[in-house]
Amino acid sequence: MTKQEFSLIKAYLSGAYSRFDIDPNVWFDFLKDLNYQIALISVKDYVRGNKFPPTISDIMTIYYKLFDDFHRLPLDATIIQMRTAGYFHSPFAEPEQVIDRRMHQANKWLFTGLAPDWFLRDYKQHKNKQIGGGKIAIS
Repeated sequence: MTKQEFSLIKAYLSGAYSRFDIDPNVWFDFLKDLNYQIALISVKDYVRGNKFPPTISDIMTIYYKLFDDFHRLPLDATIIQMRTAGYFHSPFAEPEQVIDRRMHQANKWLFTGLAPDWFLRDYKQHKNKQIGGGKIAIS
């Protein structure tokens, strides 16, 4: 997370809680290694359910719990592209839920940094495809 992204999170919390007075350097030090999108989801989840301002620990707890409920993680654009290209399908007819589960699992791998090497190679290949006129141009 960048300092600018952190300032947006701080502004969100300051807007939600009139008595939200923190040391931004301390908070940034703890949150800087988090994914901004997931951190923002965590902050919004906290604000929805609590009338008192959060601690760093409150935000971190929600952040890491989101990985258990990985369907709530924002989908990576390349993962969506791979899904559209049929990457997560098997040669046999399957319910869409099975394909969606594979897609969300791959998305979780990216956010946690625990993606297998074989998947990262495939991911990079899809990410590097040129997009032109709304269609993927395969060279």
